[in-house]
Amino acid sequence: MERHEDLEAVYPYGAFKARCVDYIQHLVIHGSYHRGNITAMLRQLGCPGTPTDFGFYLYILTQ
Repeated sequence: MERHEDLEAVYPYGAFKARCVDYIQHLVIHGSYHRGNITAMLRQLGCPGTPTDFGFYLYILTQ
């Protein structure tokens, strides 16, 4: 992608169509959805909670 207009291009996915920028946003956000689900399941099993915020994760790595 070389231009902003490329992000606005519409691409089909089966019966669904969306802009390139929408697919990118989905990829970024969807991982957070799964991290939250996994964390909730682990807490229900009695495991201690874990921070799921990426910024906090990066902070921990530097300590």
